[in-house]
Amino acid sequence: MGRILSWLITAGGWILVGVRTVLDLIGYSTLPEDAKVAAARIDLFFSWLVGVPWWAVFGFALVATIWLMKVSWPSATEATAQAPALGDRTNSGKMPPAPPARPLVMRPGDLKLISFVDEIFPAVHDLAEVHVDAMGNLSGNWRDSFLEGKAPEYLRTMNDEVALVVREFEPLRKQLQRHKFYASIFEFDDKIAVKINAVAEALRSVRSKAEALSFKFDKLSLSLTEPDIVELHRSIGQLRLMVGREFLGYLNAIRQAEVQRTT
Repeated sequence: MGRILSWLITAGGWILVGVRTVLDLIGYSTLPEDAKVAAARIDLFFSWLVGVPWWAVFGFALVATIWLMKVSWPSATEATAQAPALGDRTNSGKMPPAPPARPLVMRPGDLKLISFVDEIFPAVHDLAEVHVDAMGNLSGNWRDSFLEGKAPEYLRTMNDEVALVVREFEPLRKQLQRHKFYASIFEFDDKIAVKINAVAEALRSVRSKAEALSFKFDKLSLSLTEPDIVELHRSIGQLRLMVGREFLGYLNAIRQAEVQRTT
């Protein structure tokens, strides 16, 4: 409201200055003749304005202008009160608010990666849940088989199971090698191969011990072979953990992350 009033007063003041200037330029004597058609009050106004000293009219307009400038622009003290000075430790102890964070620019989801994960996921699942699990189940009843003279059959069965896991892993391995640019996925190629080789090596150690005993076992000879059997079971468990938990879990995690980028 103060600004509006100051604008009006300032405009009025300069109008008075302009009229007084015109009166000085055209002369006072011609004004009554030129203004006969005007209303009587306008004549009275001009007559009054002629009698006002020049310095009073100009002074009024100047004061109104100064007031307008003061109302329209805030003073320096008000500006400093609104914004705390940098490094001012006495100003309520609070830092000025941080500017709003810019939204992170996220890349779109990799649809090819999602498709690749969907392609290999069933093979990885079957490798862990079907073939490695079956090998682990068949390896459990070793003690009775050895005491009953069925050690050769047990070792033959385990050898077939290892060969089956290798055959099932080969197509998956070729897919991983064709997509080496997904380096974090391709790393599991060597990791799984190392675990399968560990199972095969543990089985060879058991076979070597059994052959040295001519496949004839009693409680004493079983105690000699048991550490190798324990190592076989441990290596199968590590293979199961690598494929069924780590690899499957990683595939599921990266797929979810890429899907979230597409939504």
